[in-house]
Order: sequence, then structure tokens, then C-alpha cells
Amino acid sequence: MSLFKQLLLAICLFLVVAFSGSFMVSLESSRSQYVNQLRSHAQDAATALALSLTAEIDDPAMVELMVSSIFDSGYYASIKVIDLASNAVLVERHAEPDPGGVPAWFIHLIGLEAAGGDAIVSRGWQQAARVEVISHPMFAIGKLWRSALGSLGWLLLCGAASAALGALLLRRQLRPLDAMVEQSHAIARREFHTLPEPRTPELRRVVQALNQMVEKLKALFSEQAE
Repeated sequence: MSLFKQLLLAICLFLVVAFSGSFMVSLESSRSQYVNQLRSHAQDAATALALSLTAEIDDPAMVELMVSSIFDSGYYASIKVIDLASNAVLVERHAEPDPGGVPAWFIHLIGLEAAGGDAIVSRGWQQAARVEVISHPMFAIGKLWRSALGSLGWLLLCGAASAALGALLLRRQLRPLDAMVEQSHAIARREFHTLPEPRTPELRRVVQALNQMVEKLKALFSEQAE
């Protein structure tokens, strides 16, 4: 494998490691934010529903209607209204949201758990019932999946652009090597010419040594010719 390919492979591996780390950090940060949002979403819904049921807790039809309206307007795994006196479930709504095209391995990788919240429904000065709300994480997982696809696309685009620029830079920096090869062939043909010194210190020392050798060989052959 040529030096150019080895250096280009090293650059690509570095880009893969750097972009993978950046992608995972961004994904974990988004996951933490969604965990807090799910918990807040469930608690806010439980508090709002408990306040709404305060005046209607003795009307089963109205309780069911209010629970259904809240449940249908958000992304919830379940909503329960439990009577505190008998511990019986007055109203319960439960659903399993559709994954929406999110692959199972991504759901398992994210591991976003459902978040719950609860609130107490009062009847005057007494506690009449308890509202339990569990937000389903599938909506957040769907947004994370779309965000991950977008971030991955941008990272791949930036990685491809960086690799292309790195290849151009490498080709430019290694150009003196081709000139040194040509200089060696010219010496074999008894053609003596020096090379301009490159900016890279390591290559500059090699070019300086070759130029000195060319000058000495040129002087040697001139003396022999005389």
C-alpha cells in the first residue's frame, strides 16, 4: 500500500472515530432532554386533569369524557382515575402507539422508558381520587430517530468533504516525492538539476541532501570530462 493510501486511510479512520463520538454524545444529550420532557409532560397532564375533575368527580360519564379528551390529544401509554376510598379504577384508557417506521434495534439502543406522573382529585377538603398518567416514549423515540438520521447525513457529508480535502492536501504535500523520483531518473541519464525545497521540514531535508548530491555528482562528472 502506498504512503498516500496509508495516510488517507489514517485520516478516514480518525474522521470516523471523531464523528462517531460526536454523534453518540449528541444522541445521548437529546435522549436526556426527552426523558425530562416526558416526565414533565406526564405530570402536567395529570395535574391539569385532576384540576378539571375536581368539580366532576361524582359524574362517571363526565369523568370518562374528560379522560378520553386528554388521552386523545396527546401521546400517552395510559391514563387512570383511581378511587382512593375503594382503590377501584374508575376510568382507564390504554394504548400502544405505532412505532412509525422506527427500527426495533434503535428502540432497544435508546432504551427510553415511559415516564409517569400523578395528581390528587379533591372533593371539597377530602381526597377523592388519584389520576395516574404515563407518557409513551414512542413519540420521543420517533423524533430521536429522525434527528439521528439527519445528524448522520450531515456527518457523512462533512466526513466525505473532509476526506476529499485531506486527499487533495496529501497529494499536494507528497508531490515532492514524485519530483525526487524524477530527479533520480535524471541522474541515471546524467542530467543534473536541483529541486525547489518544499515547506515540509522532513521533505526539505531530503531534498537538500539530494540537491547536494546532484551538485557533487555534477562537479565530479565535469572534472572527469575535462
